[in-house]
Amino acid sequence: MDQSTTVNNEQLQVNPNGIEFLRETSKWAFFLAIVGYVGVALMVLGSLFAFGVATIGSENTFGALGGGAFALIYLALAGLYFFPVHYLFRFSEGIKKAVNSGEEAAMESGLKYLKKHYKFLGIMMIVILSIYLLMFFSALSGWFGLLSI
Repeated sequence: MDQSTTVNNEQLQVNPNGIEFLRETSKWAFFLAIVGYVGVALMVLGSLFAFGVATIGSENTFGALGGGAFALIYLALAGLYFFPVHYLFRFSEGIKKAVNSGEEAAMESGLKYLKKHYKFLGIMMIVILSIYLLMFFSALSGWFGLLSI
């Protein structure tokens, strides 16, 4: 697809500058996705290592939580981290294909995965902020409970 080609939609046209922005964005998204996949793999290996240490060692080196529970939590976090990374990768693939071929379906697919990526991150942010809020009110109630003694 050359610089003068536009990707047409009934309501939207992407000009050559927009296409170039998308091309560059897809490259950065691809890089971040690959780094994310490596991070997920390292998290899985770390959880397997922690599980191995927990089962081989006779002493519990992770305190009350336990090495097996620590490994399972870390594995669950790796699984959770996989989804936004995968969505970012699929976005980069779709956009790269769209800007190279002008294929509208590829553009739609790429943008669908970008939406999924940000929706996932938004929901995760709501969950994390809710946990922080619960922790804050728990600490506050504990502090006021200490004052009443």
